[in-house]
Amino acid sequence: MFITIDGLLKICAAISCVGLALGYLLKAVKALRSPADNMTKKLKRHDELFANDKARLDNLEHMVADMRECMMLLLESEMATLGHLEDGNHTKMLMEKKEKIAKYLYEHAVNGGVRNENLT
Repeated sequence: MFITIDGLLKICAAISCVGLALGYLLKAVKALRSPADNMTKKLKRHDELFANDKARLDNLEHMVADMRECMMLLLESEMATLGHLEDGNHTKMLMEKKEKIAKYLYEHAVNGGVRNENLT
């Protein structure tokens, strides 16, 4: 069986048509999937941003708690100092507050703000 040029051209035209049809079909599928793919990318990006924001908020909460503790130490020390100035006593209370402050400063200098135990 011999293939004529006319038959060869018909086979090539058929292959070309099938290839062209597949190309358009793939473009159509890609166009239909594009909104879903874009939404998935956006959701992944939003998840990353949310995780980053959560980490920053957790860090801020830790810092606020540390600042609150520091303020309490300052207020307790001020009360002890005022009590001492008022009547000349309370030297033991002044020493306790001084030790508390020294312990607080040491822990924050050595551990970078990470506390191992409660001071109160």
